[in-house]
Amino acid sequence: MKAKAQYKAALKLLSRLQGKADISQEEKSKLAWAEQRRRERKDDGDAQLIEALFSRMEEDPSAPMPTFDGAGWLNGVKILKCNDDPTRQWMVQKVPLLEALWEGAKLEVVDRELIPSIPQAKVLFPIAVQGERALKLLQRQNQDVPTADWKVLHAGSPLPNEGGQHVILQISKEAEDIVYPKFGKMAWGVVHLVRRAVAPAAALVLDIIAMFTSALELSEALRRHQEANSSNSSNMTRGHLYS
Repeated sequence: MKAKAQYKAALKLLSRLQGKADISQEEKSKLAWAEQRRRERKDDGDAQLIEALFSRMEEDPSAPMPTFDGAGWLNGVKILKCNDDPTRQWMVQKVPLLEALWEGAKLEVVDRELIPSIPQAKVLFPIAVQGERALKLLQRQNQDVPTADWKVLHAGSPLPNEGGQHVILQISKEAEDIVYPKFGKMAWGVVHLVRRAVAPAAALVLDIIAMFTSALELSEALRRHQEANSSNSSNMTRGHLYS
């Protein structure tokens, strides 16, 4: 299988298996292979940039060198923090000249603000769940919300003492616009999803609260929920959602 075909196959496997809670040993092996192919493709781009830096250094030893202050990934886009404007200008010139990482690719440098954001929801389920099954139930019980393109990005380990399980979902902007005016309320099983806070990157942070059997219990739960919201708002002013 050619490198391009391998990369496409790897992306399909990652989309299907990442975040899936109950995967077989064979699927684990396939997932490891797919992650390795993706790392190799990303590493190839980094290697080309480093080679370009070597070329600049050797061609003009007295010229200032481009320098960076960190790198990472955001929604599948490579992020590089340039230390100064000459570094940014060098990147703008060099990146389009890099060998394409896949057929038809056109590489360019853009400001971080231009990278489209992908809304995400962090959900605390009251019980340990299988990510994909939990998502399917959420989709079936909320037909008024467009959830067909939602994906499980990560399923955390079950919390101790039957404390539930965190799951991070990739949702859509269309769904976010519908859920937000309803304060994040969605149905799941015999519980409700309630929005607790909205992060600066427009990621919905959701929490599941159980249905209560008496007015007294409901009143007490709402009081605790409001106190938690107040605490979260305070944390957000310092740039954090959770400690």
